[in-house]
Amino acid sequence: MNKEQKKLAIQLSSLLGLLAVSSLVHPAYGDNKAAAKPAPPVQAPAKEASVQPAAKAAPQARVLTPQQKALVSSVQNLRAAVKLSQTRKWPQAYAAFSNVIKANPELGIAYADRALTLIAMKRYKEAVADCSKAISLHKDTADVYNRRAVAYMQMKSYDLALADFTKVINMQPASAAAYRDRAICYARKGDKKNANRDIAMMKKAVSGKLADTNQQQKTSFLAAGGSKIVDLSSLPVEKFAEVIEKDPQHKPIYMLHRATVYMFQGQPQKALADVDEVLKLTDDQLKKGACPPRNKILQLRITALHKVGRNADAIVDCNTVLRQFPGDEQTLLARAMSELEVGKYKEAIADADKIKVNEKLLAAAKIIRAKGAQKMKGKGAK
Repeated sequence: MNKEQKKLAIQLSSLLGLLAVSSLVHPAYGDNKAAAKPAPPVQAPAKEASVQPAAKAAPQARVLTPQQKALVSSVQNLRAAVKLSQTRKWPQAYAAFSNVIKANPELGIAYADRALTLIAMKRYKEAVADCSKAISLHKDTADVYNRRAVAYMQMKSYDLALADFTKVINMQPASAAAYRDRAICYARKGDKKNANRDIAMMKKAVSGKLADTNQQQKTSFLAAGGSKIVDLSSLPVEKFAEVIEKDPQHKPIYMLHRATVYMFQGQPQKALADVDEVLKLTDDQLKKGACPPRNKILQLRITALHKVGRNADAIVDCNTVLRQFPGDEQTLLARAMSELEVGKYKEAIADADKIKVNEKLLAAAKIIRAKGAQKMKGKGAK
């Protein structure tokens, strides 16, 4: 099971027409979960003719809408599929991924992961089809190209396999496995020169002599879109322009959704541009645009600022939020991260120490404290 699958986070949040983001999400803060969609109100039980004083009212079962039921089923199938893949129960995993795809035909990661089960079952032609479908749905990661290359290689379609292994190497120049497998393809084609070259490159990669790419790889981040699962890392941002044109009144919230997607796709500069434009609006305009409170928008801006290395500006925004919400642990952690980057180690440790409640942030706070202490020690040694 690859690292990407292990990092999958299923987000259940409310939709505004296209994208599920009811609260802004900040992966850089170590909290990758958006607020869950509020459950529908439970109707009060009808009054009984007589009630025993000591009797307790029976808990009311939560009533789910058809959309919610479909979404819950998809989430359960996806979790089961990942677990079955981890335990190498390939036929069962294939069936579970197929159920996910049936309900979510635009979810590229499901095709990519079903391809893995197909390769394990030696159904290579179907694996190629699933990988190609994943790529067409913008799930064009090194893992997907590698899986398709392996399937092509098993089908003896060496030229196609070579093309995909080359794409993997372009994305991950230090991939020893890709060089090894490309060398095998060359050797089977009788191209000893290129096979030997790739073997030499593989040895360099194994010894750590090859620098890996700085290109940020896509990591799946799943959200709820009505009754379906949406992968924010693969969502075409061009669709937002269409939605804004149809519903210009809510342009600000769509811009924030687009900014969030840009963050997941490793484009923080574009996210920052959208957020900055929204922040120019008055509070009344933000309200009319269905936006969250200004402090929540600032938290998204803080994440983008940190990602682009503007840590001093991020600290200024953190201070603005904390003046209104002094105990906001997510913002405290964000400020600590930026303080660590600009060399304010003592301040970073102090902010990290204030994080005591949110369990999801405690691990990150511990790391910041340790790094801050190490930096202070090294500074003192000098």
